[in-house]
Amino acid sequence: MTPTATPTVECGTDGTHLALLEEYTSSCGTNSVYHLFAVINNGAAVTLSDITIKFWPYDTSGVNLVGQITTGGCVWNPTCSNNVTGTSISALNFSPACGPTTTQMANWEMTISTTDTTVLSGGTSWVGLQTLVNRSDNQPFVPGAAYWYSPCVMASTYSINSHYCLYLKGNLVTAAGGVPPSCRPLPTCTPKPGEMMAAKGLDTEGGPKLTETPTPIPTRSALLQSVVAAPNISTGWEPVRFLVNLNGPAHVRMSLYSLSGEQVYGVQAEGSAGLNTLTWNLQNSAGQAVASGLYIYELRIVSGTDMETKTGKVIVVH
Repeated sequence: MTPTATPTVECGTDGTHLALLEEYTSSCGTNSVYHLFAVINNGAAVTLSDITIKFWPYDTSGVNLVGQITTGGCVWNPTCSNNVTGTSISALNFSPACGPTTTQMANWEMTISTTDTTVLSGGTSWVGLQTLVNRSDNQPFVPGAAYWYSPCVMASTYSINSHYCLYLKGNLVTAAGGVPPSCRPLPTCTPKPGEMMAAKGLDTEGGPKLTETPTPIPTRSALLQSVVAAPNISTGWEPVRFLVNLNGPAHVRMSLYSLSGEQVYGVQAEGSAGLNTLTWNLQNSAGQAVASGLYIYELRIVSGTDMETKTGKVIVVH
């Protein structure tokens, strides 16, 4: 089946500071798979009914897959303030199947949604959302859940997996880190008029689209090759390591800020060419544990009279 566009919802991605976490603790059986989800909001308020979650099983038996919501979960801040109602899960079969490897395949799309209009404000989470997937005849999956694009892995803590996706008003939330399988790139939204014209090689007035070749501007060689926060979502008090790859020796300073702009931690070191590691143990400058939330990091590289700055974000979930 080919998905059709959802009217009135414009295509694109959404940079909202939402994180999607999974915890696989219930069951990864031969004929049933439980998933436990949490949606963490570290940005502006959103409405639960605007959120959908998608994941992708694989089954070649020819029998329908069905899903159930075993627990709708609740809004947490820092206790369970209200139960989420009106949550459902639907299953869509599509062909042909696809996947990055033969053991990570997809031909079913499971979509979780809710009619609950509770507002999920910044700093709160939707936790305890549990689903069950099985075949309609309750027989074992073929060839088995180990072949799904969205894996079933037994673990004891929430974690992020790129094979699960979070959407807001039909748009992929890029901050959540999920990547749909290659055979599911079609939008669940309506392209903006300008986007449709651009795709046809037209300008916004419907005429031929004119392009201009920009004049190259000379730039100096970069001091910084790359910086990676590993992990960028820390759960269970896991320290965050900043892997800083330099082109040459330089002074490195890392500062972390809360969303209110308060500096919570800073560290500096003399870096050398190649990979350098700065570690944040989730403490502030006074040695106290920081709260769950979104933190902005600023990396400043100085070498002689040259300076470069790089910013990014990490999420802490206790």
